[in-house]
Amino acid sequence: MIEFNISLANVNIKVFANYETTKKFCRDYLCDNGDDFCVHISQDDIEQERIKSYAQYDAEGRPRINFQNEYLETLALYRLIGKKIIDYKTIIFHGSVVVVNGEAFIFTAKSGTGKTTHTRFYLDNFKDAYVLNGDKPLLRIMNNKVYACGTPWRGKEKYGINEIKELKAICILERGTDNLINEISFDDAFSTLVNQTHRHNNTHYLFKIVNILGELDGKIKFYRLKCNLDPKSAIISYNGMK
Repeated sequence: MIEFNISLANVNIKVFANYETTKKFCRDYLCDNGDDFCVHISQDDIEQERIKSYAQYDAEGRPRINFQNEYLETLALYRLIGKKIIDYKTIIFHGSVVVVNGEAFIFTAKSGTGKTTHTRFYLDNFKDAYVLNGDKPLLRIMNNKVYACGTPWRGKEKYGINEIKELKAICILERGTDNLINEISFDDAFSTLVNQTHRHNNTHYLFKIVNILGELDGKIKFYRLKCNLDPKSAIISYNGMK
């Protein structure tokens, strides 16, 4: 067993892993103690991730990829963390966190919609813009505010840093013929928010997620962006949310 400690969203976690590569994967988040909770990654956890990946590829009609155990262990780690860190009013969220002028915004969308492309448009159009996390940040509610928190799970482009920023808004990205952004209600955003969390086939766990999502209402704003992937769409979306 490989033992190490990481800090995510100001929560200190002790990890018992099987592979040294998992500690290396988390290197930017290592800390001195894991006082809040611990996770043990078993071989069964790794095999469950393999089964989930097979099911996803089968559903999409694509050939299966037999991932190495080392990679699957990093997925299992995040899933295990997600089940426990929820007790700290913290959830895994699928989206890209962009920071502009010190303010954080999340863009979320179905895979293939253009989330990563839109993120790059921000980097191209705003000299002080950067990506806090490009794929799976944590959202934590603290002191009646919502914070976007960096994680090692940053997506294929590896966009991300170890940082925590107060979140201003969540923007749901959709394909459209014109670039148009509108503020929407929490109720209008809710189904997308649920779908973009790291879910688990457990009613109790889902109930906790829904409760935390409910606390976002009134703390941040929500927008829907119709986007034709014009590089200037970043300017339109930022002005609309600002």
